[in-house]
Amino acid sequence: MNPSLRRVFEFFLIFNIVFASNGFAAKPHLPPCVGYATEQSLIQNQPKAQWADYVEANGGRAPIRYPTLEAALKSGKVFIIRSEMKRELTEAAGMLDSFVITPESLLKDIQTTRSINIYLKDKNLKNFYKRQFYASKYATRYAELVGLKPSQLMKEASFSFWEYIPGYNRMMIADSAIPNRYHLYTTAEHFLNYTIIDQGNIIYSKPHPLSEAMKSDLPNVIAFYDSIHHLDHLKPNNCPAIEFETQMKNDQLIHHFLQVHYTHDFAGATFVLNRAMKQGEVLASFVRGATPPEGIQVNVTLDFDMEDIRAKKPGSYQASYEFYKDVPYREVMSRRVVIHFSSNDIDWMVLKSMGDHILKSENFNPDLSIGIKIENLFPNLEQDLHPDGKKMSKIVYRVRVTSDGRTAYLQNLGVVSTTPFVLPIWVQNMRNLGQ
Repeated sequence: MNPSLRRVFEFFLIFNIVFASNGFAAKPHLPPCVGYATEQSLIQNQPKAQWADYVEANGGRAPIRYPTLEAALKSGKVFIIRSEMKRELTEAAGMLDSFVITPESLLKDIQTTRSINIYLKDKNLKNFYKRQFYASKYATRYAELVGLKPSQLMKEASFSFWEYIPGYNRMMIADSAIPNRYHLYTTAEHFLNYTIIDQGNIIYSKPHPLSEAMKSDLPNVIAFYDSIHHLDHLKPNNCPAIEFETQMKNDQLIHHFLQVHYTHDFAGATFVLNRAMKQGEVLASFVRGATPPEGIQVNVTLDFDMEDIRAKKPGSYQASYEFYKDVPYREVMSRRVVIHFSSNDIDWMVLKSMGDHILKSENFNPDLSIGIKIENLFPNLEQDLHPDGKKMSKIVYRVRVTSDGRTAYLQNLGVVSTTPFVLPIWVQNMRNLGQ
């Protein structure tokens, strides 16, 4: 075996004697408010670990948090190196990676294995954080988007060490327009589900069905969410996204807090949209958020310029469809747009939103989130993109939106502006070199 791997495996697999002799075995979990780093400044930037302490101190459950990487390795258990950054609570989520540590993962993830091994030799926690920061796929791009050098953002980052609890990973968000309406994501290996609970009733639950035990447990899930939502240190009017793990143990479903993110503040609907649609209006397949009874008008930007995406800076769109895969850009924009549009029906939106945090953030950070097939709202899009045979890379429509938080009617009021397509500089340079 590679000597580097052997050193890590010694900690991870054969330290049971040392583990017991140090007294760790007598502690089923650590007491609240333990330290997570030697430097006090680093502790202040660990919202996940600190919130787990706070939840536990108020009677909730959370996985074990190990005080050090050595303690996590000595436990002999599967654990997670979880990213921590103070701005994750109120700004971008999911910009740093977390790393599940198992004997199998140590064989596959050589970069993390090497990083752990270096730490075990030099005991330099800051350098360990730095290596894991740069191993995160979105970190550098996110730093660019918020006007920081990667080294500046890296100083805000740290990592905490958590027991891994197998089960169902879940996220619940209270609706921002309808009281007692909740959105619940549930994922596991080969299992995906998105459920909307409205006044205690399941009104949507796909694609995989919840088990009868999970359906019966929904009141407990809501109670678990509300118990955290109403803690003193959370903004009382916000509708936070609370992530937790549901474990089946002795025929009971047990919920373990993982983290919290702010989404949109509650802004209750003031009317019921029960009129017939007017001429020119179309029905959205999904809506979250409400407008005044008379509706609102917004400029909706369709940006097809994906060639030079790395040069994009956060825009000032009122509303937009996002067609590109720059996840950090979309995460930043989710808190800047009034409305996020998704060009899918609700079933496809559910499948799409089961991945990165951003695919959920887009549905819950803006004032409104709307799902509607682009061809239904803009039936002449192809013609509008190619006026007089020219190719446009960006087009802006004026759209009226009327929503009561459950139903939304949309009306396309016409094209506001278009932007001609221009080849990216690097393509122009390549062509010039070939001439």
